[in-house]
Amino acid sequence: MNRNRPTPYGASALVLLLAALAGPPALVAQGGAVVVPAAYADREAPGAELYFLAPFAARRQLLIGADSLQPAVGMPLAGLTVRRNMGARDPQEGGRVSVELSLSHATLPPAGAIETFAANRGPDHRSAFVGVLDLPSVEGSETAPAPWVEPFAVRLTFAAPFVYAGGTLCVESVTLPVPGAAEPWWPIDAAVEDLGGSVSVVGQSCLTALPGTPAGAVDSSLVLGGTATFYIRGVIRPGPVFCLVGVDDRNFHGLPLPLDLGSLGAPGCRLYNDVVLVKPALAQVFPGALQGHAAADLPIPLDARFGGAALYTQWVCPGATMARGPFPYGFSNGVRAQLSARLPTWNVAWVESSDPALDLGRVLRGRTPVLRLHWGPHGSPGFPPRRRPAITVAGIRQWPASRSSSTTCAPASAG
Repeated sequence: MNRNRPTPYGASALVLLLAALAGPPALVAQGGAVVVPAAYADREAPGAELYFLAPFAARRQLLIGADSLQPAVGMPLAGLTVRRNMGARDPQEGGRVSVELSLSHATLPPAGAIETFAANRGPDHRSAFVGVLDLPSVEGSETAPAPWVEPFAVRLTFAAPFVYAGGTLCVESVTLPVPGAAEPWWPIDAAVEDLGGSVSVVGQSCLTALPGTPAGAVDSSLVLGGTATFYIRGVIRPGPVFCLVGVDDRNFHGLPLPLDLGSLGAPGCRLYNDVVLVKPALAQVFPGALQGHAAADLPIPLDARFGGAALYTQWVCPGATMARGPFPYGFSNGVRAQLSARLPTWNVAWVESSDPALDLGRVLRGRTPVLRLHWGPHGSPGFPPRRRPAITVAGIRQWPASRSSSTTCAPASAG
């Protein structure tokens, strides 16, 4: 790294000084906002996500490219707003979630985002919001898109302004359920595009407990620059299992595929692809159920040369096979996963883990929540005023703006 080259976060003081010299401070006091992606500022986006309003625990990072944030350069970011999804026009179910949100100038551009959270966030990483969100129950509406006002939107007010100095902005959130509280169901507007990855199954499983085609792949994960996810589901024995990853379904070291494994002590089983990588995984059983799953993740380079390429997978699991051979493992069906040939439209990367304690997640491409970043004081055009009276919406207590442990989700007409 060139130590003489100023970094975005190191240049924040210089940006503010130049802004002060260029014009009066009243320009910042007037406030403003930028919507990401800008194309959906005033229209409904084609998709929905739960993002940090999800009723389950998760850690997420959004790496937002500088091209989406040009109006915010040099501005003291003071809050973030998301709006409900109107694509389905279904009611939103109220409840409570605990959210911590932090900001930094990312060390990597969205195109370079990797699975490790610590590698993506910048050294100026700091907490911007910590609290419990009281989400109201809201009836369905014919209005699309949802207005950027409560109760159709949820706004987080930052504890202190964060000066955006340019470059990639990292917005990181940790969501935790609130014990004993109602779980919300609050899908928000999101830009989701189908980049064209596809999945097809090959052959059949020879495992007695996992017949048919228990193995598959998440088609939306088969994108350039993302994390491809392969899985096996069903009545699976807890413990280690193995995902065989290959690039050929016709030949394995000179042997034609599929290959009958009867001579190796696994009668009735077949090998459906070659093996260039073995991904170990841990099979887990769902709480209170007989069925479970295992998943294997594979990072895909953000390189157009890999567009349209095919990957092949098959799982090896302990357990009895249909023909009761002496080999103590059986083989699942095969999976053919074709990568998308298209690059994502939006210069945004999403990294997510279902375990907030882990520093490793999955990189998602071709999707981003529609969010609005504000700057300026309360009451400015970019930052709608907050209402201080506490009110109740659908039986859920809405705390006043002065209470730091919660954010207000009250109707716009209140107060």
